[in-house]
Formats: sequence, C-alpha cells, structure tokens
Amino acid sequence: LAPLAQRVLARVASSEIVFADETPIKMQGTTKRAFMWAFLAENLIGFEFSPNRSGDVPFRVLGDSKGELMVDMYTGYNKVVAPGTRRRAGCLAHARRKIFDAKEIPGAQEGLDIIRDIYVIDHDARGSGIEPTDQHLDQRRIHSRPLIARLLAWARRLKREHPPKSPLGKAVRYILRNRKPLTRFLYVAALPPDNNRSERALRRVALGRKNWLFVGHENAGKNIAALLS
Repeated sequence: LAPLAQRVLARVASSEIVFADETPIKMQGTTKRAFMWAFLAENLIGFEFSPNRSGDVPFRVLGDSKGELMVDMYTGYNKVVAPGTRRRAGCLAHARRKIFDAKEIPGAQEGLDIIRDIYVIDHDARGSGIEPTDQHLDQRRIHSRPLIARLLAWARRLKREHPPKSPLGKAVRYILRNRKPLTRFLYVAALPPDNNRSERALRRVALGRKNWLFVGHENAGKNIAALLS
C-alpha cells in the first residue's frame, strides 16, 4: 500500500487548498513523543509518521507547492508558508477554544457570541447551496467582515483590561497576534473558518492510541500511516 499512500500525499501537495494537523503517538524504545501528521485536500486524506515534530515533515510532503494551507500556529509549518509558497490560513476554532477556556470571566461571552455569528454566516451559505462561490464571498464581505472587525475591537479592549498571562489575556492576544491568518477565509471562498476537518481526520489516530496504545518502531509507524491513508 505504500505506493498508493505516497500517491495520495502527492495529490494533496498538488492541490490549491490543503489542511494539515498533527497529534502525538507513543513509540517503543524512546521516551520522546512521535507524531502522526494528517494532510487533506478535496476528498483525500494522507497520513505521515515521524519520530518527532520536526517541520521537515510538512516540507517533505508539501515542498515549495503553492496555494493555501489551513493549519494552527505551530512554527513547524513555517517552512511551507514562506513567501512565494503557500499562504497560511489560521483556525478560528483554536481562537474560540481559548476564549471558551476563560468563559467564566466577564467579557468573554461577547467574544464567543461574535464567533458564533461568524459561523452562522457560513452555515447559511451552506444551506443555500452557494458554498464556495463568489456569492459566498459576497456574503462574507457584507456580513462576516464587520463581525471580524467587532471581534478585533473586542480583543483590543480586553487586552487593556487583562494581563498577558491571564486566560482571557492569552486568548485576546492570540487573536490580535494572528489576525492575518485568522481572517484569510474572508478572501478565499473554499476556505472554511477553521481546521476542524483535520482534527476530525485525526480522531482515528486518537482511537488507535486507546486500542493499540503505541507503535513498536519507526517502520511500524510508517505502515500505520499508509494503512490510514
């Protein structure tokens, strides 16, 4: 199956829009964490095993290909989102999760409500059958952009009220620091606001961790990645 698995990854790398994420997995013979990486495009899902979390893995898969890359802010993806290659799109669900962790703090609910309304715009577009089209982009321009502006204004206001190490302080600074990738979906109709698709793909790995617990060695990890692909 290895040639088929490699072909899947090659097809993913040639796609305009790619989603990627990684999750730790135990490997015998080492106390360090190994990782299983997922790369998605269209109806393809390719997995890659690595004994570490090195940024060499996404570069090995995607190389200097061009397009959009939906990922979190992990620096390991920096090699494939350099100028002239792929443009990084951030995950709004990550930003929401950080706010949710601070939901008991006064002011946090406003941020959650704004992000909910952003998702409603895309939900309605999906229900109307206009996703992803120029009409969908028009909906985002008319409705989503003002909501993003409200979210940024909310984050700036709370930044002055909460220290950097506080839960809500971390959440709003994450949004402001990563404003450009987090708003990339406003300009590309085929990009969703989040990377949940990759996280769903990694559920099979999480389930595997509970069943077979670990991989015996690096080649076994590569075999599992091929089987999952």
